Amino acid sequence: MVGYTAFRHDVTDKKLAQHLAVTDNLTGLYNRNKIEEVLDSELIRFKRYEHSFSIIIIDIDFFKQVNDAHGHQVGDDVLVGFAQLTKASVRSSDTVGRWGGEEFIIICPEADEAAANMVAEKIRSNLENYRFSVAGQKTASFGVSTAIKDESKDDLVRRADDALYRAKHNGRNRVECSNTKLASVIATHLTWRKAVESSFEAKEQKAHDPKVLENDRACGLGQWIYSDEGKNAIDEQLYHDLLTIHKQLHQAAAETLRRYQVGLKEQALQCRSNFDDLSNQLIDMIRLCEVHLSELVKPIVWTDSYLVGNDIIDAQHKAIIMIINRLIKNADDPVVLTDIMAELVDYGQTHFHDEERVMSSIDYPGMAQHSKLHGEYLRKVSHFSTDFSIMGKVDTKELINFMRHWWLEHIIKEDQQIKPYLNKRAE
Repeated sequence: MVGYTAFRHDVTDKKLAQHLAVTDNLTGLYNRNKIEEVLDSELIRFKRYEHSFSIIIIDIDFFKQVNDAHGHQVGDDVLVGFAQLTKASVRSSDTVGRWGGEEFIIICPEADEAAANMVAEKIRSNLENYRFSVAGQKTASFGVSTAIKDESKDDLVRRADDALYRAKHNGRNRVECSNTKLASVIATHLTWRKAVESSFEAKEQKAHDPKVLENDRACGLGQWIYSDEGKNAIDEQLYHDLLTIHKQLHQAAAETLRRYQVGLKEQALQCRSNFDDLSNQLIDMIRLCEVHLSELVKPIVWTDSYLVGNDIIDAQHKAIIMIINRLIKNADDPVVLTDIMAELVDYGQTHFHDEERVMSSIDYPGMAQHSKLHGEYLRKVSHFSTDFSIMGKVDTKELINFMRHWWLEHIIKEDQQIKPYLNKRAE
């Protein structure tokens, strides 16, 4: 009996030790070591069965202010409370862990970007509506990345980190997703780069695959750069720089192979170093494209600084911002886009009519110039609308850029000039 009791205690102690080894002492969630282990397992499963999975990295906004204002005990209470809220908000199949400090991570098996985004949004909303006993309301920022072929664990995590950084940069209390398409482009480029480097080694032995340089244009980075999708995704200068460096990269690869062929090993090594540098520059520029694209699809957030002091104008401005945000969200849906294009014309006309009537009633001296801007807007939008009705498509990047910049500049700059005259009339 004594022996059985000792055996049972030994088993219990081992289970406790195993539990403590994988658990964060404060929150009771998995610790980083255990999360790394789960992440490795998911990547193996993904590579074997190609089952989609995503990760979410979360950072509590302005957490340092909690510690500074209330002390570390209150800070710990926030971490524990957030851990419990997160566990209650995720799916039963998800794995939640503490990544470090005020950062948390969720591994979402069988979840594409849309599904992971829903999980993140649910946590974000639940936290925003929660009140901690001392710290009060807190928010968090979220970065989502979805696993892609030929990608390492470090790159998957880095993409989620980059998305998290954008979420913080874009105002916090939001979810940002990594661009899976661009991540696939980079991963395919890295695979091609390894093949080229293998060809360099083979060339020293006078044998290599002569088609290896051509393969880049058939898939991955080269295919994306020379496609309409790549050209239309980014601004003209960035696209030009990408083309230039991509051509230089191929030249460096070809020069490296030629120098190996004629036995100039030292010169070949210099060319090879140049090849590596150009490849790294290209990858950095593709990541810059992701930042550019994330700015393009970021919705406009209404603030009270946009108010001019007239109920009709302010209500219409808010409605127009909502239409533009719908455009940003549904730019790839031709059915929804048809309705939005009509709204942009019709609602613009209604708003301008009402705004000009208000300007006339207060004898606004800049009315003629202001009305001219209205006319320019309507002509530009009609141009977009005509292109869409005739060709069945429109340059959504150009349309979104125009709408975002025209309306923000008009509301923030032009319409604010009316405000003093409205205030004077109210007196």
